[in-house]
Amino acid sequence: MANHSATKKSIRQTMRRNQINKNIRSQLNTLEKNLRTYAQQKDKTKALAELKQFSITIDSSVNKGILHKRKASRKKSQLASLTKQL
Repeated sequence: MANHSATKKSIRQTMRRNQINKNIRSQLNTLEKNLRTYAQQKDKTKALAELKQFSITIDSSVNKGILHKRKASRKKSQLASLTKQL
């Protein structure tokens, strides 16, 4: 266990940050799953709305440093092409 107060604070901050990042990643996975479900059901309007929300969330996660920008770009491209096929 840490002895210095600054180290204890650092541990608390890291734990809090990890939980926030985990929640955002979980939200992204849920949005992607919903989008793929709508695409499979051939529901274009819901898929487009979900794609818009996914793009906003993934761009926000890139700005916060949770995801790498190339991974985010690749995911957006894959899901946009999936939606475009409808």
